[in-house]
Amino acid sequence: MASGFTSSKNSIYTKRALLIGNNEHNNNKRRRYCTNDAEDLANKLCSIDFEITVDTNLTYAQMKRKIKTFHDTINPDDLVLFFFAGLGCQ
Repeated sequence: MASGFTSSKNSIYTKRALLIGNNEHNNNKRRRYCTNDAEDLANKLCSIDFEITVDTNLTYAQMKRKIKTFHDTINPDDLVLFFFAGLGCQ
């Protein structure tokens, strides 16, 4: 088990992850592997029972909405992971 995490057989929590990979950028800079990284991580996390939300090539407004929507699903005892791969978002 990772350092800093504790577990109880009686605890019930949900493992949730929001993964965003942006290859595209509004100034025409392009990354090659960001969407693949998000999708590959999603596959790994699914194998350990995470509830996954994965999106790619979001605009700033879309990303902001997605984070808000994801935030609203989180419960106090949940284990949460946020992952972003990309150049940036404006």
